[in-house]
Amino acid sequence: MSIRNMNTLTTRYIADINSSDYEFNRYGAANFQGEVSVTELMVASASFSHWKGVSDIIFDSISDKFSSSGKDVYCFIVSPCWKKNTRLVRHFALSKALQKDYNVGLLNFEFEKEVISSDEVIFYGVVKLTSENCTSVFNLLSIYENGILFSSSEPESKLFEILVEELMKLIDTKNTRASYSFNIVKAVNLIISEGEKALYPYAWEDTGEYHLDIFECEN
Repeated sequence: MSIRNMNTLTTRYIADINSSDYEFNRYGAANFQGEVSVTELMVASASFSHWKGVSDIIFDSISDKFSSSGKDVYCFIVSPCWKKNTRLVRHFALSKALQKDYNVGLLNFEFEKEVISSDEVIFYGVVKLTSENCTSVFNLLSIYENGILFSSSEPESKLFEILVEELMKLIDTKNTRASYSFNIVKAVNLIISEGEKALYPYAWEDTGEYHLDIFECEN
């Protein structure tokens, strides 16, 4: 990899990803509904560095893209796995558990809630994406695939509340500790069907490339 190309933001726009050779992380040719466009933001680094040094570049690009519309980017985050529904687990809930178990800095969640299935529990919450937490958020989502980013201008609005409630329904409620308890493709389809943009970060470890894709419905 050329030193000249490292830490340089590259942008690619695909008008209709369903009729292109676009591949979405582990999902390959994912089944997106309707005519969906994607703007790919990519930064190449010298090595796999868990988003350090590249997340700020991508965050600045996101900020530029959304500043004119008056919208911010929020992240819907789910616990990476189900846990036994104990007093200690409920004490740590989501933000404290992420900090303790996954080396994530303390995230200032707008709110946290729980989903109980039999004797196990999983937590979800929403946090606003900032320059201070973007490295942690991008790294967490790209490794554990446990959340989705979305645009919104009014976090106190009914639409925001309904969107979060619908995202909560996508959590796999089976009584399991398996990873991937949240369906990213369904989440993207849900967000863009409500007229918002869905964003998702991922990294290719073998190439040291860091991507963030911005999805929107063209219909």
